[in-house]
Amino acid sequence: MNIDTVKNEGFMKTFNKLIDYMLEFYKAKQLAQAIQNTNGTGVRSSVATQTSIRDTILVMKQHLEAMEYGRNMVNTFIGIATVYITICLVRLIKDEIGIPKQYDSPDEFIPAAYDILVLKRAVTAGTTNRFTIYDNCASYGYRLLTDIELADVGQFRTNAQNSPLDLWLNDVEGTVEGYNNAYKSVEEPAAAMV
Repeated sequence: MNIDTVKNEGFMKTFNKLIDYMLEFYKAKQLAQAIQNTNGTGVRSSVATQTSIRDTILVMKQHLEAMEYGRNMVNTFIGIATVYITICLVRLIKDEIGIPKQYDSPDEFIPAAYDILVLKRAVTAGTTNRFTIYDNCASYGYRLLTDIELADVGQFRTNAQNSPLDLWLNDVEGTVEGYNNAYKSVEEPAAAMV
């Protein structure tokens, strides 16, 4: 259609900045707990870090608004459907391309298909499973983005202990760490995901 459109390039940069702030929050919380030798009660995190998290969430919500514009949402759904269809197609033709019959789940046959079709080599067990890494990035990222999109940021006060922001940060700690570990395990340059 020869229409110049503006890419939402700041989305991943802002999301990764948010992850960094959250990891900083968890690190400070763990250090405070270790110093105070407590189970987390009475431990106060940095108001500055919480403020950075809240402000970055506000920016993320602005980036997410662009997803509601017709073509962006349609393209996202098409992308999701394409990935699912590709997984189904690979499963249907796995015998024809030489994937061992015992590989029944996507975390087994997708890396095997990658070895055969992209790397042009025999199926080898690698140190990391590409499918699992990307699936973890997508699953953990989806959980965080859904929370952010639906959050009432007006309730995220940074000066109150056990506030909704504190409670949410504690609730998603495993999700944030899971996303961060998966993101750091991606072998391709990070620019591929930015």
